[in-house]
Amino acid sequence: MNPVRGFSLIELMVTVVVVGIIASVAYPSYTRYLAKSNRAEAQAELMRLAGLEEQYRIDHRSYTSDLSKVGGTASSYSIAKGTFTVSATADTDTLTLTATASSAQADKDPDCAVLSLDETGKKTAKNSSNGGADGCW
Repeated sequence: MNPVRGFSLIELMVTVVVVGIIASVAYPSYTRYLAKSNRAEAQAELMRLAGLEEQYRIDHRSYTSDLSKVGGTASSYSIAKGTFTVSATADTDTLTLTATASSAQADKDPDCAVLSLDETGKKTAKNSSNGGADGCW
């Protein structure tokens, strides 16, 4: 008599349960990783724009709010696959670059929903509930 080869339904269900448990543990870590990666991209873009704004100030004796003049794609634009919008507020002697998270990014990384960088290099992060957050920069 030939032995029957294959998997029983019980063995298959145990495998499905194990895979489900592993996935339920891994998915939240993955979404946190993506949020942190998007935040890092926003920080890098703010730092890049700060350097370009300083060069613009040397050339024109003032900062500009129009980021397209310093290497941006428009006066304000999206980065990190649409998870942050970068904008600038500027006059002759002051500059504030801001990266504002989209609602999906803000839900995943609520303490760092708004990242800012000013002309002195001061870095701030805030959201509507805490007014400021440590560890975002």
